[in-house]
Amino acid sequence: MALSPSLNRAVIDRYQIKDPRAGTVQPDPALDDLAGAVESAEQAAQEIDAMAATISADRTRTAQDNAVRVRAAATSIGQRGVARLDSALERTQAEIGRLTASTWAPAQPRNASEESRAAELRSVLRTMEPEDRAAAIAGRLAAGDDQFLSAVLHADPLLLGMSDVSHASVRDRWRRQKFPVELGRIERLGKAVDAGRRSGLAFVAHVEAHANSQPARLAEIAAKAAADAVAIAAAGNRA
Repeated sequence: MALSPSLNRAVIDRYQIKDPRAGTVQPDPALDDLAGAVESAEQAAQEIDAMAATISADRTRTAQDNAVRVRAAATSIGQRGVARLDSALERTQAEIGRLTASTWAPAQPRNASEESRAAELRSVLRTMEPEDRAAAIAGRLAAGDDQFLSAVLHADPLLLGMSDVSHASVRDRWRRQKFPVELGRIERLGKAVDAGRRSGLAFVAHVEAHANSQPARLAEIAAKAAADAVAIAAAGNRA
């Protein structure tokens, strides 16, 4: 059975940072972990295919018996592959969360004096005309005044007389100015997570193609019918 192109670690490795001159890849534990999980899922899919071929070639069993054995093997191998991929996705998402939290805003005021100054700044900004307020914030962004921007970014937009969109724009500009490398990594990890999810869906579909084949479904129907017949017979005997 042909494997989906999504079951290839290259769909994750493409988000690694590469040095074109040296031909080397910058290590990234989160991406390495996720790429390894996708590669493991690919190997698990190949193992299921090989196992299915071996079992199906057994002429000492009926086709339905073999289908049941294939289902059991595919389900067992599939569960291990899914568990590995899910764990890697969770760890990558946790790393995105950690990076997002650490780049979300400047440090908060460290003492009462700094908190008082932040409150004063917010009060002044709230009374300014929108154009003047935007110019003042842009100037402090250009100057890299983190104490001023802490007062802005740790406040509710309403306290500043700003809209949510304007406030979010200031945060985005500050983050991109202050943490370009980290934000680039967040973006790459997010795309890798999306690719990893597609890999997971492709792997599950591959497992289900073996586990829910027509012979397997027919065997399940036959087994249920036999169990029902036994139950009916037992009930008749008791009567």
